[in-house]
Amino acid sequence: MQSVERGLRGLERRLGINREGRTVWVWAIPAVSGMVIGVLFGVMPGIPVAADVGIRLGFALFGLVATTAVSVICLMSFDNDRNQQADTSPRR
Repeated sequence: MQSVERGLRGLERRLGINREGRTVWVWAIPAVSGMVIGVLFGVMPGIPVAADVGIRLGFALFGLVATTAVSVICLMSFDNDRNQQADTSPRR
């Protein structure tokens, strides 16, 4: 687990993201959401055309890539958001 965390911290450094000591496991969200959407697109009922395996795999791949990309973009955009920064106020 430590090596995965180090790898994710390295990814953040390469992307220029400073999450100020917060968990790196937030990066699992894009991967998990992409896989879930990919599976759902692949088995989606009600496609209006006769969809063979190739079309369904194409939908699944598109869903996986698009959802993962959007999730990563969202995570990157909240890099220095003041609401996402660690609490530095003194405790009372």
